[in-house]
Amino acid sequence: MTESAIIVGDGRVGRHTATQLIDHGYTVTVVERDAEKCERLANEQVGRVV
Repeated sequence: MTESAIIVGDGRVGRHTATQLIDHGYTVTVVERDAEKCERLANEQVGRVV
């Protein structure tokens, strides 16, 4: 079973945390209210972006 995590915000800490979790096999969802950041995240395949 895959572990999952939700990260709120795509700031420096949120992005670092998401990357580390993905590297350790987690399924990551990032919640971000800034549409430009969401687009960038989706293109970088950081995880699911909401």
